[in-house]
Amino acid sequence: MKYLLLISSIIILPGCTHYQYAPSSHNVPLLANKHDFKASVQAYAADEMDGIEFQSAFAPIYKMGIMVNGFRVDSGEPDSSGESGRGGCIEGAVGYFQPLFDRHLIIELYGGMGRGKAVNYYTTVHSEAVFNKYFAQTALGLKTRFFEWALSARLGYLDYPSFNLSATTSSMNMPASITSLQAHRSSTVVEYGMTVRGGLEKLKVQLQLGTSTNLTSEFFPQAPAHMSLGVTLQLGPKKTSN
Repeated sequence: MKYLLLISSIIILPGCTHYQYAPSSHNVPLLANKHDFKASVQAYAADEMDGIEFQSAFAPIYKMGIMVNGFRVDSGEPDSSGESGRGGCIEGAVGYFQPLFDRHLIIELYGGMGRGKAVNYYTTVHSEAVFNKYFAQTALGLKTRFFEWALSARLGYLDYPSFNLSATTSSMNMPASITSLQAHRSSTVVEYGMTVRGGLEKLKVQLQLGTSTNLTSEFFPQAPAHMSLGVTLQLGPKKTSN
């Protein structure tokens, strides 16, 4: 089965804030026809981190979508204590879309999985975590020639099968973000997003705001919100086709 590659991220941050997970932007293509194609590149920002994302989606047949995305974030240069982090994830998903009302209202449902890695540098600890992610995402969007708006929700399951530490301190003095991950090697997250696009028929500016909540542990170190801003290119048949 072909998958979409969507991207999410994991990272820690400098200073006192250390995150083990940050959500990627939702890929909400709002495909409406067979052979519709959409691709976007955008800047990503969350608390004390930034990065870049690439997202794409294609409808090989009517009502079936495949998405491919890439995501990379980091916390920039190490601070005075030597702390920094970087992370990324690649995911695959395939889904179903249902156009309604002359293709101005789109309902989407995608499911997929992914794999990623987080590399974190603390003052006395270097950690590397490999994770798997399984998710389901749904969206409801309005679509016109020059404007698009959508609300989306994503339910994800995170599993960390590998977590390695290189430490110069005892386990009694481990940072809280590490002990929290050790205590919750798997967890469930729920994430919401709002996407707005506007511009030309084939090229639009895209803005997305999103939130992420860990349902397993309220103390799990993750970014609670994110924003992305970029451009989206859309190609497809001149006439609607089934």
